[in-house]
Amino acid sequence: MDLQLYLQDTMLVERLCGVGLYCLVLAVTCNGIAVSKPSSVKKWLIFYALALALMGFFFVPSPSADLALLTAYMRDWSAQGFLWLADKCASSSTPAYIVYFWLVGQFHIDGLLPATTAFIFYGLVFSCYWDFAKRNSVPNRAVAFGLFALMAFGTFLQIISGIRSYLGFAFVF
Repeated sequence: MDLQLYLQDTMLVERLCGVGLYCLVLAVTCNGIAVSKPSSVKKWLIFYALALALMGFFFVPSPSADLALLTAYMRDWSAQGFLWLADKCASSSTPAYIVYFWLVGQFHIDGLLPATTAFIFYGLVFSCYWDFAKRNSVPNRAVAFGLFALMAFGTFLQIISGIRSYLGFAFVF
């Protein structure tokens, strides 16, 4: 197999750049939290949630990924009118995700679905984390280490692909 064709099919360079950027932003955020004043932790977590949302916006899923299918649903549903939305929600046992996809789809920008999902998920989780750290006077270095441990699990891809499940988890959390 030709090397150029292999790199194009596997998107190896793009994936390595993406993982490198993810690690770099995580390292900058953890370092910023560790060396800043306790009052700055919230700002660092908001910055990180925005950075993750931006990475989600530019993420290109493979054609077989769940996100590709969910994006197609979003496109189809957003082309429908409000009466269709009301009928679809009335006949569904899970109308919240239909409304969510329809609302995000109204902007006609595919990258908004993973970006919005990442921002909502991380915004909710980080706000709970920041509140816990503040109430219990957790040292900044421990907050940074906890954030590093959380993000090292590699849940970013699952969050922007498994939109329905992870948004539900974040709201319950």
